[in-house]
Amino acid sequence: MAFLAGQACQGKPQKRFAEKIRLIKRLYHRQFSRETIINLFQFIDWTLQLPPHLAQQFRTDLETLEGEINMPYITSIERMAREEGRTEGRAEERQKLHAERQKLHAERRRELIDHLTQVLAHRFGDQVNTCREHVEQADIETLRTWINQAFSVPDLLTLFDQGHS
Repeated sequence: MAFLAGQACQGKPQKRFAEKIRLIKRLYHRQFSRETIINLFQFIDWTLQLPPHLAQQFRTDLETLEGEINMPYITSIERMAREEGRTEGRAEERQKLHAERQKLHAERRRELIDHLTQVLAHRFGDQVNTCREHVEQADIETLRTWINQAFSVPDLLTLFDQGHS
């Protein structure tokens, strides 16, 4: 019956939904064992798959039906719960990756600041202390530019003026 309903309902999600509910009600009102009901239910669920918005409605209607007959169903609900878990897992993974990228970015920036400070200290001695705050506020690209220019500029003022032009 599930197969025939699936064939008759192709391209008609509302009708497929109604047929799935009808078949499930019939299945639950039979005197089958719990295992038989679950196995048949899995087949019906697989045969009459619903689009997400109707699957959610089916879940709600199924919970109501199960409450009336005290027979828990697992397949469709488990599938939806797994998908929700996957979605949450992907979001958490994206957050972790974002945090790791930020950490790597901060570490790379710190390395560039340290490198520039060493070069400037070597070239200009104690004058480097006068520009430390300026260096600490620079972004990565500016730091790279300053490192490349630090070897050839005559003084710190020239370096920082070139870095902003």
